[in-house]
Amino acid sequence: MVPGIVDACDLRMIHIPSLEDLLEKKYDHFTYHKTFAQARAEPLAVLHTSGTTGLPKPIIWSHDFAASWNEWLAMEAPEGYANQSNLWTSNVLQIERPRENAADQCELVFPISIPHPSIPDLWAYSSRSDDIIVLLTGEKTNPTTMEQTISHHPEVQAALLAGTARFQTALLIELVPSQNSEKLYTVERAHTIERIWPKIEEANQDCPQHAKVAKTHILFTTPEKPMERAGKGTIQRKPTLDLYSEELDKLYADADKMSTSAPVDISLPQDGVALTDSNSIALFIHNIIAQVTGTDNFQDGDDLFAHVGRSKGHGLETEFPTDRVTFLAADLSKKNLGLELKIYNELQEWLPRLVLTSVQLGIIPESLDATKETEVDWIPLDILASVLVESCLGDSDSGSGSGSVEDAGAKVFHPTNPVLTSWRSLISAINRSQDKAIEPVPFTLWIEQVKREAEKLDDATKLEDQLADIPAVKVMPFYEGLAKGKGAARLDNDRAMKMSKQLRELVGIKPEWMEEWVKSWLEARVGK
Repeated sequence: MVPGIVDACDLRMIHIPSLEDLLEKKYDHFTYHKTFAQARAEPLAVLHTSGTTGLPKPIIWSHDFAASWNEWLAMEAPEGYANQSNLWTSNVLQIERPRENAADQCELVFPISIPHPSIPDLWAYSSRSDDIIVLLTGEKTNPTTMEQTISHHPEVQAALLAGTARFQTALLIELVPSQNSEKLYTVERAHTIERIWPKIEEANQDCPQHAKVAKTHILFTTPEKPMERAGKGTIQRKPTLDLYSEELDKLYADADKMSTSAPVDISLPQDGVALTDSNSIALFIHNIIAQVTGTDNFQDGDDLFAHVGRSKGHGLETEFPTDRVTFLAADLSKKNLGLELKIYNELQEWLPRLVLTSVQLGIIPESLDATKETEVDWIPLDILASVLVESCLGDSDSGSGSGSVEDAGAKVFHPTNPVLTSWRSLISAINRSQDKAIEPVPFTLWIEQVKREAEKLDDATKLEDQLADIPAVKVMPFYEGLAKGKGAARLDNDRAMKMSKQLRELVGIKPEWMEEWVKSWLEARVGK
């Protein structure tokens, strides 16, 4: 019939290939040289639509429209709302189906698949959603890979990771029948852990920090209570953990009594320590503490306290200085932590406190760290706001990127002032902003003088008024930390300067800015 109609009406017949033909046929590479500006108005795709009462009509998407749609998808949702696109653009896929369609037929499982790192549209089974461990901190981990790695040890029959609603993960191990014939006592348990530990370390290297297993959190099953298994031989996680719930509770309790810290690898000196040399002993202790704490920003004479075990209550045994400490209820989900703007600003303003106290005492730190010459890379907040807008919207005349692989994904910018300003030059500006002369002194001497003034406040009848004259008293530990430090690290701001014309044109902190700031701080103090 169709050929007859075509011949009679002189129609041109076009064959539309099937979807299988389009996908299976190999096509030659098509070279496309047009830029986005040249092709933005050209069609990208033609969508077909038809209804029950209307004729089919094409919907043409141009490159420009598709790009605008992608930009819209990338926009953050308003506060209190969620983007629907976020529900399906994750890198984790969970297969679900309506439960009512499978009622009384089978128990649904929830397989989690992850995308192949290099082959598009290829997904691999990873685990089940009920296998995921959620720690008390809210962090999650998939234990499957770790358990498989540990199970490869010849002495291990099965391994199961625990930790749901706990601060730290724990490992439940079932030894092979030849090793699991009798209950392990302390010595045998320690020897067994040492033999298995290299395999556990291997598993720890491939898991996130919060999921690492410590030697103090390893539990062995007993012969009379083997792990629960399904008919096909796989370990049943929840029944097994329920079976050993009491033993796991005791394991966590015993570990808390020993220490709340994970094990730390410490490098000891190859040549030993000369016990007759006090300097050698001090250096050895200093290095050990630095390795354990991860910082060497302390002096040999500092008092260090080790807090063993978690706090058992909220009470304080010592007399609390209520006249100097203010309790604030904060909400991390709200702007400014849910605090009043005045209170929030007071928490951050360490520089005004330093300047106001210096004006009162007549002395000011000659540097802001342990070095002799401090240089600052501050940016005024109003200018910083403009810099951030430029960086986010790409308003810079230098362009926002080249479209290369390096420009893809998340970008990190360091909007610091490209022109460093010496603290000494700002001291001169502080002197010019008020009538009282201020003498530069070493930072440590300034701290000692503030502490001496603070001692006079104990018997003061108008403590709040006097604290307003020397507000640095409330944050003295912060200044002591500055005085011992070596200054903030210099951040690379090349990318930020490329993104912001205003940042490139900054000339450092102008002295007249500092003068205006000090005048406003002094006026605010008088007005209180």
